[in-house]
Amino acid sequence: MNDLTIGLLSALLATNQPQAVSNLVQQHTGVSLPIVDVNDPAEQGLRNLMIGDDATMDEVNDWINTNNIARTNTVAIAELNQRIHARFDVMKHGYESFLRNHPDSARGFLAYGSFLNDIGDEDGAKVQYENSKQLDPKNPAVWNQLANYFGEHGELTNA
Repeated sequence: MNDLTIGLLSALLATNQPQAVSNLVQQHTGVSLPIVDVNDPAEQGLRNLMIGDDATMDEVNDWINTNNIARTNTVAIAELNQRIHARFDVMKHGYESFLRNHPDSARGFLAYGSFLNDIGDEDGAKVQYENSKQLDPKNPAVWNQLANYFGEHGELTNA
């Protein structure tokens, strides 16, 4: 048996399996895998926010898909838009509150930026991506999101 196989078997038996695998990968490749502590209250709060974010997007999509009247009725369109914006505002306030309490959460800024991008606020998303990049400059997801933004809105050298 080679060292990698023994290491993987040891990781399976470890009490902290993700960390054991991360350590093993780093030993054999030199690449560090970031591990999220799922028991950290901040991570639990962020996870709940992200679940709420997904539920919000699903709810709004359902409203749009099932509201046939609003497609022809100007008043109904305005009411639906108001309802959608109010629902999005709840999530915005949730993210903003989380980030006030956890200003060092690079993943929080990235998630908020993704939410803002999903609702069409691309410039607001860029600000959050930049905040995330400041906190975790080695996170490839942040660089990917910024490249997408600059590919559409900036000079190509920034993408």
